Amino acid sequence: MVLRAIVAAIGILVMLVGLTELIFPDRLIEATDALMRPTALRILGIVELVLGLILIAAALNRAIGLTTFALILGTYVILIGIALIVAPGRLIGLSNALLLDASPATQSAVLGLSGVVRILIGAALFWSTMRPLRPVERGLPEHR
Repeated sequence: MVLRAIVAAIGILVMLVGLTELIFPDRLIEATDALMRPTALRILGIVELVLGLILIAAALNRAIGLTTFALILGTYVILIGIALIVAPGRLIGLSNALLLDASPATQSAVLGLSGVVRILIGAALFWSTMRPLRPVERGLPEHR
């Protein structure tokens, strides 16, 4: 039950980040500029590693409903976390190209699309914690 509560909280936080991208894009661009330091990105990478491990643990323990989605998302988050720890300069270059040095139309498009995707991911995580769990069948099925 603790893993379900943690995954529900993660889903709510992801939805709030998506709403922030849609409602306050100018402040998010300022925050992105401030966070583009290798030390901050490495700390963010460690946080993402922990979140990915929580998602995978919840899926393997069948604590949430969408186990395949949680496994894929957890693996993706872990890979991004490793990339942030190992090569933060690549993310700085990508962020500069997509947000900081881009035209206002490109900034709006990138933040709008990523905001909608984050809201959908957060809603799926939250919904997966609200579904009743099916019991795990042990052993071989009986033939009739």
